[in-house]
Order: sequence, then C-alpha cells, then structure tokens
Amino acid sequence: VKLFCSFAFLASEHGDITVTVRQVKQVICGNPGDMARIAIPGLLYTLQNNLIFLGLANLSGAVYQVTYQLKILSTAVLSTLILGKTFGWDKWLS
Repeated sequence: VKLFCSFAFLASEHGDITVTVRQVKQVICGNPGDMARIAIPGLLYTLQNNLIFLGLANLSGAVYQVTYQLKILSTAVLSTLILGKTFGWDKWLS
C-alpha cells in the first residue's frame, strides 16, 4: 500500500507517469550504493519484525516483555561501541 501511494504522489507531483517511471528507475538502478544503504536497514527491520512475532508465539508474556525491553539497552551499548556515542549516567539509568 505504501509503495502504491508513494508512486501515486510522485506521479501527481511530476504530472506524467512516464517521467515518474524513468525517475524511479534512475534512482533504483543508477546508484546501487545508495540503494544498498536504504535496502539493508529495511531488510533488517523486516527480519526484526518477523522475529518479534516468532518470539510472541513461542515465549510467555513475561519473558517476552523482558527480552523485548533489552532492545533499548543493547541499542545503547552498540551505539557506544560502534558509533562512539557517549551517554551520561542519567541516560544509562533511565
């Protein structure tokens, strides 16, 4: 649905479907590096959502909730290790 709506909005902005199709092809095929920068996080997000539903189906509610909340802590730790971000104690304790 989102893809169709985005394409429809882009086509109405350009006023012509052929120009829109040409531009979409150029953006997708013209810069594979840019496409990979967008596609990889999108695919990882899709994988994460599927794993969340798998966890919901196989874990009890309490265990699922605790492990789901660990996402916040793991994101903070990885942001510190990979991106070099620094967080104050107030952020770590919250």
